[in-house]
Amino acid sequence: MSLITRGLGQSGEIRAISSIKIEAVAQAITIEIEVPTITIELTEEGETTDMISIKQGEAKTLSFTITDSEGLAIPLTDATMSFAVKEQKIDTEYIIEKSHDAFDLTNASNGIVTLSLSKIDTAIEPESYVAELKAEIDSNNIIKSEDIDFVVEKSVFH
Repeated sequence: MSLITRGLGQSGEIRAISSIKIEAVAQAITIEIEVPTITIELTEEGETTDMISIKQGEAKTLSFTITDSEGLAIPLTDATMSFAVKEQKIDTEYIIEKSHDAFDLTNASNGIVTLSLSKIDTAIEPESYVAELKAEIDSNNIIKSEDIDFVVEKSVFH
């Protein structure tokens, strides 16, 4: 590679400088980040389940336990909880929406929160919906459940 420079002498000479060597050293850096596995266990009437099955107009209490990959409870005492049900994930409107105040946080320090659904909450069309639980520990740490099948069955009673 040659670099041509213009000198400042009287004749305005041009000098060629050859042999400028530029070296760049690239190094690959590997960063491993361990993302903890979070388990959200849904308990309905004392039984562990991966779906919620409810009849129209039925009141029901759900219990959620949140643990890390080692099975240790994630304290939820300062978390902001929410729960939502939609017909489809892409919908913009919620069929059921429960904010933090609807949760019983008595056992939050042990990673357990409960949510009561009223008969008014479940007085919806019988079909399969999708639900999700969210625990916002802080603005940088938000835990969301996997999709929860939320099935509303037709009731004999009105």
